Amino acid sequence: MKQAIQLTDQQFADVLPDAVIVLDQQAKTLWWNLAAQNLFKLNTESHTGVHIDSLLNSFSFDNYFSEKIQKSVEIKLPENNIRLSISITPYSRQHYVLLAHNITHVHRLEKMRQDLIANVSHELRTPLTVIHGYLEILIDQFPDESSWQDIFKKIYQQSLRMESLVEDLLLLSLLETDYPEPDSYQEVHVAAMLTAIVNDAKILSGKKNHQIHLVADENLTLFGVEKELRSAFSNIIFNAIDYTPHNGQIEISWYGNKENIYFTVKDTGIGIDSRDIPRLTERFYRADKARSRVRGGTGLGLAIVKHVLIRHRAYLKIESELGKGSSFTCVFPKV
Repeated sequence: MKQAIQLTDQQFADVLPDAVIVLDQQAKTLWWNLAAQNLFKLNTESHTGVHIDSLLNSFSFDNYFSEKIQKSVEIKLPENNIRLSISITPYSRQHYVLLAHNITHVHRLEKMRQDLIANVSHELRTPLTVIHGYLEILIDQFPDESSWQDIFKKIYQQSLRMESLVEDLLLLSLLETDYPEPDSYQEVHVAAMLTAIVNDAKILSGKKNHQIHLVADENLTLFGVEKELRSAFSNIIFNAIDYTPHNGQIEISWYGNKENIYFTVKDTGIGIDSRDIPRLTERFYRADKARSRVRGGTGLGLAIVKHVLIRHRAYLKIESELGKGSSFTCVFPKV
């Protein structure tokens, strides 16, 4: 007859590989398991009853508790360069459980992948420049009616597409790995920026004859990196151009309220299946693969948007329905 095994909560927690810390309603420590003791160098006399922020001084959990955030957050322990994925969940009406999972090895692998993409993309720049130069010479050498002229132009167009892909890969790698210097943040007059982008969008629209309308609060500015914001906003607007049929409507708005600032692009385009929406910001993910190949996009535009917004403490909200258009909204916190 098998003997039943009984473990207390503390004993069970001690055999877990991840760090576990139990907190009260004020986010103060009550007890922890062996993994947490070793990871954070805890002792009962000094660390019982202290606020979690004093243990993990690289991150403030005030908003985490006040807004009841359910997702995990990543932090770095500066003293040993360890990266952790932290999640806090209710344990009872009076208690929370903090789980800390070591993701240092995952981050190292991700860094290797990012470095590889950046290095390969950088090395492709030079041969592409040479190819462009020779193709331009060849195109000029043959008369317009020559069959070679058409061949060289098609090769040139594809080389431009490759160049666009390389530039987007380099930009995405930069956004993922390097943080801008503090002095690169400035007050950005978004309304003027959007006016310039809309003028470019009207040229891009061309014979599709889209009805593009911009409503922007000229007094509403944003503290950020202008070049990055321009890239994010133009990606969303140009996507609306690409995926909205002839004579469709595109509404662009820049406005705010007491809590947030919003940039919204609504279109009457082909729409997006609800199952595709959660994956739209993934690298190279295409909801409409056949159409994306025809239009020659890189599949990195919304991934770039996501990382620009992360660097500005913002997020992207997507609403869409097949055949009825889409709405993309960037939500910025009001400082």
